[in-house]
Amino acid sequence: MERTACQPLDTTYEDALDQVADGRAVGVVQVASTLSALRAVAPGPGLRTAALPATDDPEETRMPGAVSAAYGLNADSPHREAALDFIDFLGSEEGQNLYNRSGATLPAMPHTSFAVDPAVEEVAERQKAGTTVPFMDQRWPDSEVQRTHFAQIEALFAGTTGVDEALAALDRAYRDRD
Repeated sequence: MERTACQPLDTTYEDALDQVADGRAVGVVQVASTLSALRAVAPGPGLRTAALPATDDPEETRMPGAVSAAYGLNADSPHREAALDFIDFLGSEEGQNLYNRSGATLPAMPHTSFAVDPAVEEVAERQKAGTTVPFMDQRWPDSEVQRTHFAQIEALFAGTTGVDEALAALDRAYRDRD
């Protein structure tokens, strides 16, 4: 098999999933709900989530983990009662189990009847052990910080900026928001 140079800015989400599915890539850094998309192109056992170690000490490893969905209701909805009933269902044991089984995620309010998908077992274990952390953007003050983060990661991969410059740009976006 001929090897080609890695072009990280040329790889789409779909290409990354295809590369994992056919064995050209060992994995993809994504949220747990991506597991459903991966299973669509690579059905069968073998897929799993895993923490990426930051150091050589396994005790220091943390894994981002968050509620996979949130629900809201427009205050002016003409179907307020039906929407509230639906939200109640989504928060119920049955609703949480249906949603999370189909998406291979974990319920926000765990129930004893929920069987954890083996592919996300490490996330469940880390939640119980207290070794998960919020996704970084969950504590950011606004979407401009997120946009700047994406732009700086792309610039780093493209070689058009350095780490110090990227961090300075992120600091500005965080500090100079309205």
